[in-house]
Amino acid sequence: MNDWEISIRLIGDDHSYQPGETLSGEFFVQIDEPQDIRAVEVSVLWFTEGKGDEDMAVHYFERISNENGQFIDMRKSQQFATELPESPLSYDGVIVKIHWCVRIRVFLSRGRDFATEQVFCLGKVPRGRAVLGQDDPDLESETVGQIAPASSADDATPNKDTVPDGDAADPTA
Repeated sequence: MNDWEISIRLIGDDHSYQPGETLSGEFFVQIDEPQDIRAVEVSVLWFTEGKGDEDMAVHYFERISNENGQFIDMRKSQQFATELPESPLSYDGVIVKIHWCVRIRVFLSRGRDFATEQVFCLGKVPRGRAVLGQDDPDLESETVGQIAPASSADDATPNKDTVPDGDAADPTA
């Protein structure tokens, strides 16, 4: 059993936010020896998971330190707020997923640290799904941004720069 617990509470009922909205919340740390806390870092960040390289970027960061001689009791509610960006939006695709979260990381005087995260959703993007019937399973694609194959009817449509057969244009006439 841990001798600590971090509680995070986001303001809003469904943990879903739109770009440009303010994400606000509070956290507190339950710990037996509150004076052992050197610092707490509050981050709002996004990260990807899935096929390929995984990315991560921090949108908001704040460090609250007890190292400057002023003791801040982290057992009491500490508040944070930030305006959310336009992108990237949360996405739950087949090949890649984009997650947003609030991460609270606590640093202790004994050199240990611990963290917890609260996930939330930024924006409303339809959930991705696999397209069935592909010949190659490595070509699995998601519904967002999928390009349909050209139909044979597209081949019959003349290009505006093409001259129909038998009507050769004489540029000198």
